[in-house]
Amino acid sequence: MIRHALLSLVPALGLTQPTHAQRIALIGTQNDVQPYLAVVDAGPGMVGVDIVPLNALGSPPIQFIQRVDRVGPELWVSSNFGIERFDPATLAYLGRHAQGIGSYTRGFAYDGTRVVAARDLEFQEYALDGTLLATTPISFFARDIVWTGTEFYVLVGYSIRRYAQDLTPLGVFGTAPPTSFLDPTQIVLMTDGRVLLIGGAFIYEFSASGQFVAEHSVCAFENNAVQTSDGRILIDCKVGGLHIVEGDTLNESSQSYNYLPTTYDMTVIGPSSADQGRTCTGAVNSTGEGSQIAFLGDRSLGAAGFELHATHLPLGSFGIFVHGLSPASSPFGNGTLCISAQGGNLNRILPIVGPVASAGGAIESSVPAPGTLFAAGETHHFQLLYRDAGTGAGFNGSDAVFVTFVP
Repeated sequence: MIRHALLSLVPALGLTQPTHAQRIALIGTQNDVQPYLAVVDAGPGMVGVDIVPLNALGSPPIQFIQRVDRVGPELWVSSNFGIERFDPATLAYLGRHAQGIGSYTRGFAYDGTRVVAARDLEFQEYALDGTLLATTPISFFARDIVWTGTEFYVLVGYSIRRYAQDLTPLGVFGTAPPTSFLDPTQIVLMTDGRVLLIGGAFIYEFSASGQFVAEHSVCAFENNAVQTSDGRILIDCKVGGLHIVEGDTLNESSQSYNYLPTTYDMTVIGPSSADQGRTCTGAVNSTGEGSQIAFLGDRSLGAAGFELHATHLPLGSFGIFVHGLSPASSPFGNGTLCISAQGGNLNRILPIVGPVASAGGAIESSVPAPGTLFAAGETHHFQLLYRDAGTGAGFNGSDAVFVTFVP
């Protein structure tokens, strides 16, 4: 079955929409005992999720995980047994590096030639085949390490220390005021040059020059954050799932996305497939926002896990999800019809969904299995048409997304 929902997942943006999303890898646990790797296609108003259980991989089975990062052509996840290796494009399991880099590793960073792991009282250097190259004693407990492109940043308490590529100390980048009994655990490099400390009770923000800027709190127990190419900030929370901050500051509104279980760490691994994306723009409705449509789940017709979502709909409105093979941009009520009706290829997905019971409420309905509506290789465009009583024509349309289905 395909499930369709009116669900407040991702707020509408007052920004120009890029066509495609970025792929973000997350790790965490399901039911607090089952480790998983998830890949999220996270773009404005659209999220596609694939989850890979990890406890069935490797021998012996993985019990807990700590870090995930892109290392050369592979995706590495540190576990209690070493490094679990994956193909970032297909999520195929590539095997395990059974070295000490996994257990008790606070973080690891790839500088283009080798991997440097931060551990209690030492740095360890590894080749890409998992061979231990060198060990460097240090006099502190390093909590994380990242490669900036020119040097390493290492987290020690509330301070970020700088190291050259050969691990020569270069001084302190910046220090945040200790305002919690929970020390930060990770360094996050933002695409705009800012640096965050995250993982305790607060998020500590630094300018690109190392000046402490502000302290923020978005959710309980923030674990990590990434900034996507369109400026949005995604924060994974141990409690409350994935939060999406709409804008380039941490003071703007965020939206919780609870589809994923408990999360620990995440990293950007590249752009999403050109087989999915966004077209058209939803006109502003009586909520003061334009409605956005989103999809999540699997594009595979055999997986039967594809869902549609729409946000920012007026209280009490009804809607109809429609789909077609061609995009369009023609006047429709108070907004735009984003799918071509020429040739009879504008189709309604039954049944009508609604009414929206509350400003943040959710309504779900089901339609037949994907194979009865779509064929592998077809690209379909989706939009929500909905009522908006008391405003002009009394009806409107969301923006639109497209997806190419696979067997």
